[in-house]
Amino acid sequence: MPHTTINGFSMHYELHGPADAEPLVLVHGYTGDITDWRHQLAEFSRTHRVLIMDHRGHGASEAPADRASYAMTQMADDVEALIAHAGFERYHLLGHSMGGAVAQEIALRSPGRLISLTLHDTGHRFDFGGNEVIAKFIEQRNRLADEKGMAAVVALPKLIKPPPHMPAYREAASPARFISSATALCRSTAASCARTAEMLPGNRWPKSASAHFSKTT
Repeated sequence: MPHTTINGFSMHYELHGPADAEPLVLVHGYTGDITDWRHQLAEFSRTHRVLIMDHRGHGASEAPADRASYAMTQMADDVEALIAHAGFERYHLLGHSMGGAVAQEIALRSPGRLISLTLHDTGHRFDFGGNEVIAKFIEQRNRLADEKGMAAVVALPKLIKPPPHMPAYREAASPARFISSATALCRSTAASCARTAEMLPGNRWPKSASAHFSKTT
């Protein structure tokens, strides 16, 4: 399980595929980890040098205590630093869900580094506070995370049903994955995703990066 120190924390990552192949960076979403890519990895690594990682506070990576360090801008710093550690100059970038917000931040900063940009099940804004029901649920969840930890959050009644395409094994594994995530994540993600909405009015993408939108089937 390779780790390296990135921005002051130990980050877990893996490299797959031929060392001389075109680089592909896969960025997972909220409470995910590198196992999110297990069904795609064999195929992608036949033709690409694939970099996968666990974000700070996720999977086997270290969980810094500072809540402010879980901003999307900081996570983008982490991913770009890891990409530099891997030695990639230009690369394909794919972000899923929250990882799509991280990928958009990277695209805004470093459009010339991207061969392509793929955004999967994500958006340019993660602002849920406008819905009163969701806002109350999020505040309740945040208080529980602070006072009793992530296991108490998992025990809350579900606000929405899981998507119909989610495999049963994935749904069964979700509670353990959430519990293993850093408590600080609960309050950090939604507020810190707004930058992409502000920076990309009308979804104007960096001209040097082609944006592909994919949907889970």
